[in-house]
Amino acid sequence: MLGLSAHTIFQHSYVDGSFYAQSACPVCAVLNHGGVLHSEEECFWRRDNTSFPTSMIASPILRDGEVRGVVVAFRDISQQRQARQSLLLQETAMKAAANAIVITDVDGTIQWANPAFTKSTGYTLEEAIGQNPRILKSNQQTASFYQCLWNTILSGQVWQGVFVNKCKDGH
Repeated sequence: MLGLSAHTIFQHSYVDGSFYAQSACPVCAVLNHGGVLHSEEECFWRRDNTSFPTSMIASPILRDGEVRGVVVAFRDISQQRQARQSLLLQETAMKAAANAIVITDVDGTIQWANPAFTKSTGYTLEEAIGQNPRILKSNQQTASFYQCLWNTILSGQVWQGVFVNKCKDGH
């Protein structure tokens, strides 16, 4: 690779395979103009011609006040992107679910709820966040019902059952 352009080796194309002009390359801009670049949007290419997304930082090498080269540190963020896409898909599914879904912390404080929760209870998301689900308590379940629920959840198991809850307006 000695003597070859890093852009030609690693950044010759966009993700879709179209040509990535050296004049548009932000690493080349660091070489030409100085400054430090941090990016999560670059695509690098492997020797086998497969691409991967990178998190990178490019810093100029200065000698006598002039840019003489660039140090580029990067890492493959493919797994992080996949995890982010998976989380977005799961969030979309939870938001679209017809059943009310509420997520609490271990103390029972509501951290998140889906639109079906807000629609069925009458509480806005802002009203529900930070509250305990007991705001929905209808007094139609016994204390042992709730004890069983929490014992199951805190043991890492999945609790299944039916609540009779009270809406914000009391019905």
